[in-house]
Amino acid sequence: MTRDASNLGSAMSPAPSPRTRIIAANRVAPAACAHALWDPRHSWPKMASALPARAYDCAMSSRPLPSVEICDRARASRDARFDGLFFTAVRSTGIYCRPVCPAPTPKRENVEYFANAAAAHAAGYRPCLRCRPELSPEARGADRDDAVERALALIGTGEIEEPSVDALARAVGLSTRHLRRRFVDVTGATPIAVHSTRRLLQAKQLLTETSMPITQVALAAGFNSLRRFNAAFRDGNGMPPTAIRRLRTAPVSGELTLRLAYRPPLAFGQML
Repeated sequence: MTRDASNLGSAMSPAPSPRTRIIAANRVAPAACAHALWDPRHSWPKMASALPARAYDCAMSSRPLPSVEICDRARASRDARFDGLFFTAVRSTGIYCRPVCPAPTPKRENVEYFANAAAAHAAGYRPCLRCRPELSPEARGADRDDAVERALALIGTGEIEEPSVDALARAVGLSTRHLRRRFVDVTGATPIAVHSTRRLLQAKQLLTETSMPITQVALAAGFNSLRRFNAAFRDGNGMPPTAIRRLRTAPVSGELTLRLAYRPPLAFGQML
């Protein structure tokens, strides 16, 4: 078994093997730390405190958005401790990024912030190809909504195969209208937007990191029609699945790569 460091939340590879390479998230080291002031109403941790490491779906964060000042400072310093806590959308390019994105820092007047990938996608932004938002670690809020959390869990586990708000509302014991309103209040996006973003980011990850045929990628992401998958993927990412597939890095022969999302600081070596 070999060890390395990068960033992701799930474990997939073309073929299993006794040789396994564990990759821990976060290639981008934090630069000079922003001495930000936390909002006590949202129980934000101090800059020096450790944050939990959990693999998660970045489309579904229910944590409230930090203040603009905090986001500005974290983005400017590329502080990895804020990875997954918010996403930066650039109006001039139509792309949304993680705070650790290595791309040149955009001007402040061209930037807006979102609490999760689904909200950025619903606003018309596409995921960045460099920092790959689908690799962000989890961000859960202290003042979360239990019904929304249950609905997010159902979406995350794939128990709601089709984006049916009615089925989701029945599963959590709310009316469709009430669930939709609470979703928008908590996540900044509707249940369908969260579900759609999750599927597209999962498909993008599979296209980038595995050699699965595109038809199998579509099925694994929850699409029953290849035509619908191609149309949704082009609409959400600004390019067809075949273009993303060409960006794939060839896997090391005979290895199974496990990517574990985390937010520093984390004593990863002591956990193995």
